[in-house]
Amino acid sequence: MYQFHFVNEKENEIIGTASKVKMQQHDKTFKEVLKDKKEMSKFLKHFIGLEVKVSELQRYNNEFINNRYEKRIADIIYKEKEKDIYYLVEHQSKVDFKMPQRILEYCMELMKEVKKNQNLKYHTNPLIVPIVIYTGMKKWTVSENFSDTQKVEERYKEYAINLKYKLIDINKYSKEELTNKNTKMTSMMLLEKCINQDETIEAIIKLWKKANNTRKEWLENLIKYAYSQVLSSKEILELIYGKEKIPMEDWIERMKASRRRENRELKKKAIKEGMEVGIREGKKQGIKEG
Repeated sequence: MYQFHFVNEKENEIIGTASKVKMQQHDKTFKEVLKDKKEMSKFLKHFIGLEVKVSELQRYNNEFINNRYEKRIADIIYKEKEKDIYYLVEHQSKVDFKMPQRILEYCMELMKEVKKNQNLKYHTNPLIVPIVIYTGMKKWTVSENFSDTQKVEERYKEYAINLKYKLIDINKYSKEELTNKNTKMTSMMLLEKCINQDETIEAIIKLWKKANNTRKEWLENLIKYAYSQVLSSKEILELIYGKEKIPMEDWIERMKASRRRENRELKKKAIKEGMEVGIREGKKQGIKEG
């Protein structure tokens, strides 16, 4: 995630809004990636250690209506064909201390939904594998088992509700690991680990070198859609397509220099606007005092 340094209140509002838009874009992109059964199969293999063939996976309805007639929507739900095994995936870009409760509620609602639709016997429940993908920078300090949120004495431990979700924390993987796995999901995670424009540019170049034609098309669309707020996609696309016959290292340095100039200009503009706001406020204050 990018770190923003605010110059004044107006700049704070502008950049803060851009940051929110970027987070929403990236959240949607993560969901779109896992809507692809091939990517979901790779994800389960690389991060959960489960070999599930693409032909065995099917998307499942991710909307529930609870007892209070409120709609609840999970990010992604898959079912294994011919089995009562479900994979519930949630993407988080911020630390959420309600996650154990949310996962419990989602699992209960999903169980009720499955039993109602499949007319399962009363004593039979489907198996649900809850997964949380966390891509934020702050340390994830949330309990991974609902039982840890229940304050009970030792003698009552056996009665605690034991429901654990699998946490996929982006901070526990190195950039090299994510680059070598070479999937759409790991590509997204790699880019999320980049803390500035320069690192993002270099990561995109590495991903481009490893990508086949289909992946290159996806990567190009990703740059245009999810990174337009913080990068010049035109420059990057020219770089990775090699439209100018110059060494890649020179291209990177040129783009870094261009970005530094843009940052200096933005800072000057923000300072100027801040000074103008200060002058206007000073005049207003002078009028009031006069």
